[in-house]
Amino acid sequence: LVRGSYHFGKTWFSLGYAMIDRAGDDPVSGSAVSADFGWRKDDFETSVELLYGTNPDETILHNDSAVYALGVKSLTKINFHVGGDFVEDIEPYLLASYIAPDDEYLEYHVAELQIGANFYIQEDVYMRLRLNGLLSKEAYNDSYQTYGSSLTIEIFSRFR
Repeated sequence: LVRGSYHFGKTWFSLGYAMIDRAGDDPVSGSAVSADFGWRKDDFETSVELLYGTNPDETILHNDSAVYALGVKSLTKINFHVGGDFVEDIEPYLLASYIAPDDEYLEYHVAELQIGANFYIQEDVYMRLRLNGLLSKEAYNDSYQTYGSSLTIEIFSRFR
């Protein structure tokens, strides 16, 4: 995995490259490139990322030399300083993404909408509450499915 980022003022641009190559009974190989562009001002941040690469799972399923996946993601968040006794900051966010596991069949895809918030309790502790909605259309289904959608509460702690 290689990733480089260039920041100029409140804006950034990044490029990434990832590769997998595993030998054995079920060999898997693939690579992907990504590019993202973002903007940050004070407590507001927004970004868009594009992804294109081989999809090892679909390649194996289709017994093909290479199946390519295409994806896009957008993330927007804003931070509110509340300065309370328990919660210091609240950071709501909205993440939207789309991925087509095989770029030759764009009608089969997964769309995701994630609405959440980070609650910063102390410098080293925060809690995340998120509603993750997945809407997928696959070749073997006649309609969209919501399998994998979830409501999650996570607590993160950093130990020094």
